[in-house]
Amino acid sequence: MTCPICGSSARASGSRFSSFSGRSFFFARCGDCGYGWVTNPREDYGAIYDETYYVGHGADPGVNYQGQFLEGPDSLLAKIKEVEFDALLRTMTTVQEARHEGPMTGMKILDFGGGVGGFVRYLNDRGLDAELHEEGYGLEFAASHGVKVRRTLDDADELYDVVVAIEVLEHIKDPHEALKTIHRVLKPGGLLLFTTGNLARHRGDIATWFYARHPEVHISFFTPNAFRRLADRYGLHPLPVRFAPGAVQYLILMRLPFLRRFAYMTRTWWRPFTAVVDNHLGFSELGAAERVR
Repeated sequence: MTCPICGSSARASGSRFSSFSGRSFFFARCGDCGYGWVTNPREDYGAIYDETYYVGHGADPGVNYQGQFLEGPDSLLAKIKEVEFDALLRTMTTVQEARHEGPMTGMKILDFGGGVGGFVRYLNDRGLDAELHEEGYGLEFAASHGVKVRRTLDDADELYDVVVAIEVLEHIKDPHEALKTIHRVLKPGGLLLFTTGNLARHRGDIATWFYARHPEVHISFFTPNAFRRLADRYGLHPLPVRFAPGAVQYLILMRLPFLRRFAYMTRTWWRPFTAVVDNHLGFSELGAAERVR
């Protein structure tokens, strides 16, 4: 097998049976840049990313984006999601200030692959100019609930100061096309802020990695080396980033169904623990790039 990122030889990296799909998925991993991928992914995207996915009854039961969007601001699900959104905005602001790009209020932001549009609504409510690009059910739900959407990016060349892609790249079969598009819609010097799993921190087969436990939807796996090579090809330069603690706290909170309320109420007590988790998982080793050409 040949790595789709760097062209080097890749090896098989285990298989995982999915009861959701009723079949096995097979993984490969590059011996050079470290990129990993599902070699036999499902491509019936409309069936995978339908309403059941967005309410937590699909391939990944750990997500409930529609519920978080629809529930009132005082609900636990909405409050937990705001922990993540607050952290992402703080991180974005910190990175832009470090780059001497000025206040966020004058910037145009695109949420690339942002599901049902919760983050766009959050940013708009705070006076920021943000819009969503998505496909299928997520896009239609967002548009019907008043979220500002951009259905096509064909006419969006050099339009955005910031593109965010939060837990998106792992869902995409062709990362080349995704990075090419993101580069095209970013203004020169624009920022890409993203989150995804860091495969470099997992030493065994991909099939045994927690981030690959839902192979219908998580099909592309990056290392910092793999992302750097891909980004360099499309005029993007990786930047150092340290995500605010809430970004990691959100990931932990959503995986604690029985202790979620207690964990949310005590989140300030265990916030220092998030730095340990971040360092262990290498969460902040991937996360930002700027358009340099």
